[in-house]
Amino acid sequence: MFGLVHAIESIGGDNLYWTFVGIEHMKEARNWSKIILYRILNDEEEIKKVPSVMDALPQKNRKYIIDLLEEIKDEDYDMFSRSVDFILGQMKMNK
Repeated sequence: MFGLVHAIESIGGDNLYWTFVGIEHMKEARNWSKIILYRILNDEEEIKKVPSVMDALPQKNRKYIIDLLEEIKDEDYDMFSRSVDFILGQMKMNK
């Protein structure tokens, strides 16, 4: 499974939308979905892209990703609160 995570990372960029769509379909693998999000949250350039990608997602995908982001923030507030707050604060749906 880590091979898949590394493949997703190497694709990156414009495929972030499809990564997020795919995460919503991985509900049985919630921890792996969170690992993908951890990797994104540890990359400043990717974090900047996330709000606009989230705005483009269908509602069900967006809600699932937001739930995961909030869960990640709650689990490690010191590490991820700034990144998660930036993403949620920049999303148009939150304005």
